[in-house]
Amino acid sequence: MMTQNPLRKIRFHPLYLLTGLFLLAACQPRPATTAAPLLTPQISTEVTATAPPVLPATLTLAPTTEQATATPTPTHTPLPPGVTPDPNLGVGPTIWDEKFDGSSGWKWEYTDPLVTFAIANGQLSGVMARGDQGWRISGGPDVQVANAQFRLTVRTFLCYERDEYGLLLRSRANQNFEFSGYLFKLSCGGQARVELMRDNDPSVLLDWIPTPAIQPGAPAENTLMVWAANEQLHFYVNERHIGSITDETFTSGNFDMYLRDRTNGGLSVAYTRLTVKEVQTP
Repeated sequence: MMTQNPLRKIRFHPLYLLTGLFLLAACQPRPATTAAPLLTPQISTEVTATAPPVLPATLTLAPTTEQATATPTPTHTPLPPGVTPDPNLGVGPTIWDEKFDGSSGWKWEYTDPLVTFAIANGQLSGVMARGDQGWRISGGPDVQVANAQFRLTVRTFLCYERDEYGLLLRSRANQNFEFSGYLFKLSCGGQARVELMRDNDPSVLLDWIPTPAIQPGAPAENTLMVWAANEQLHFYVNERHIGSITDETFTSGNFDMYLRDRTNGGLSVAYTRLTVKEVQTP
């Protein structure tokens, strides 16, 4: 039986201080399509929002760093012209197969004043009630993964151009509940980005890349895939190679769902399938 690290059960960390209240936990616009969100929590379009006096134990809040800064450590991997790295190279047995129907035994759900993550009808829906108040993560199981192929399918139902969703892999949280790992995310405007997170502080590995491989807006469906072996990571959307990096900051860790509303609130997506398979290296 899999044992779960208690730290993975407490998924929160500090948010911004807001006027008159403080956190007790440690933890554009372009018109969107009119498809209805899966969930309909209270939505606020106010520019300033008040922080809740008490936060649930499963909450993960956003870092205070708004803009990612460049780092000289990671490097792009040079590839010969016309050569696409094989996303199935060395792919072996399945490590984790998440259908978001409760069969895996992992609880992805939680609710706070900014977001609702809920499992229903074989999908994990994520709905954000406020815009540009930080990101949220639904933390994954305490499964340490090193060399692996990650495949995540996401459907959008209400999604503005700058809104984001994605996958945090090789992740971990420190004693201050600050997250680290590799964040692969898409914007609903049709761009992809890769960041290196160190204790909630992001740095750019691959800056925003516009690509026709992404189905923008909503409703739409996109599959993010990462092939990771040692210091080599290749990134794909809908089976098309987006870019590669060489970085050995993190060689293993967990995996989590990422969501951020950068607009007016109401961002609504559904994570429908996550498959993690071992990559066997020589």
